[in-house]
Amino acid sequence: MEDNVTNPEKGAFEKISETAENLKEKAGETWDKVEDKAEDLLGEVKAKTEELINKAKSSEFAQGAKEKLDNLAEGTKSLWGKITDKFDGDDEEKTETPA
Repeated sequence: MEDNVTNPEKGAFEKISETAENLKEKAGETWDKVEDKAEDLLGEVKAKTEELINKAKSSEFAQGAKEKLDNLAEGTKSLWGKITDKFDGDDEEKTETPA
C-alpha cells in the first residue's frame, strides 16, 4: 500500500474528497437553515394576509351597513315628510322632524 508521501496525487485526492464532504455537509446545514427560515416567514406572511383579509371583510361589512343605515335614514325622512304633509290641513302645529 502506498502512502501519501510516495503517491502525492492520492493524498491530494483524499484532501479534495474530504473538503468536498465537509462542503456538502455545510451546504446541507445551510439549506436546512434557509428552509426553516423560509417556512417561518411563510407562516408570518399567511397570518398577516389572513389578518388583512379579515380587516377588509370587516371594512366592507361596515361600509355596507353604513350605506343601509343612510338609506334607512333617507327613507325615514321621506316617510316623515309624507306623514306631516298629510296633516298640513289640520289646525295642529306641525312637530319637528325626529333626529
